[in-house]
Amino acid sequence: MDTFYDDPHTKPPLDASLYSLTDPDELQFFRTLTGIQDERELKQHVLNVQKRAYDLYGYPCIRRFNFLRLNNSRLPGYPKALKLLQDPDHKHPILLDIGCCFGNDTRKFIIDGWPAQEVIASDLREGMYSIYFRPIRFWQCGHELFNSTPSSFPVTFIQGDIFDPAFLSLPSTSSNPNPNPNPNPNPNSTFELAQVESQPTRPNLSTLKSLTPLLHRVSAIHASALFHLFSKAQQLELAQRLAALLLPQKGSIIFGTHVARREKGFRKSAVQKINNGTGLGSTDSHSASAPECEPQATPILMFCHSPSSWRADVGSNKFSMGPAHLRFALKLNWCITRAWIYYTTQLLV
Repeated sequence: MDTFYDDPHTKPPLDASLYSLTDPDELQFFRTLTGIQDERELKQHVLNVQKRAYDLYGYPCIRRFNFLRLNNSRLPGYPKALKLLQDPDHKHPILLDIGCCFGNDTRKFIIDGWPAQEVIASDLREGMYSIYFRPIRFWQCGHELFNSTPSSFPVTFIQGDIFDPAFLSLPSTSSNPNPNPNPNPNPNSTFELAQVESQPTRPNLSTLKSLTPLLHRVSAIHASALFHLFSKAQQLELAQRLAALLLPQKGSIIFGTHVARREKGFRKSAVQKINNGTGLGSTDSHSASAPECEPQATPILMFCHSPSSWRADVGSNKFSMGPAHLRFALKLNWCITRAWIYYTTQLLV
């Protein structure tokens, strides 16, 4: 997938006709944060930033203006996360927006009450575009989009690869005599997560360079349009890594949305993009016979879970870590709309 989105010969051109800001809440959100009231001026401003970001990396969500939507604030997990701000068991709760891109969801959280100094935004991409020979990140494109600066919007941003041990180092499980205590997990049953050992003083979020100091400290994790970027095995590892960051208190939550299929497998359109050599897959349908293992020489294939496979594979005992365990239950809220999974994973006990 990385090769496809990074290759100017395979990514489709931008299309300004896809631009839309007709939702009153979304229009007001961008008017308020950009300070631009005129709709024509606002559109041109958005198109300018979109082009720069798409030149950095050609994600379809950038081409389709997904960053203009407030859909993630309408997910079932969003109000559950905000309730943690009034929860006495979550004093000064930390929010992690992983895969934040421009930071539009990050900004929505803050508008709705989450203190900016308790928010961490993180993304993989640094990009190759430069101004005055300085690299420009998607996060910096977000500052341009919203006419903000690090001073006016003082959220800590950390660039890094969540699979890189230098960015997130998980506790060792070598001393666990039974690392898989439930070989036949029930998706609705309780399962185990490593109990938190005594922790040092809470880290200074403004000086963080990696996610490792946040192990077992994050009350809410938002991860949207992220899981589907990785292979099936990497999605399981990503779930485990995110779970390791959760504060083991009732109410701690991971939520978001990602591309889905009615039956797990690879998206047929992604296969066509390879076969016809145009980079413009003719359909966006789903192949029921798509394999679970990625064939060689097809780096852009997107593995998509179904609700049942996500529940069975990710909502199992994949989060079991360490010799000591904390019991908790997994609650999953599902909705399939336009082939997207909306998921909520919350500590219940």
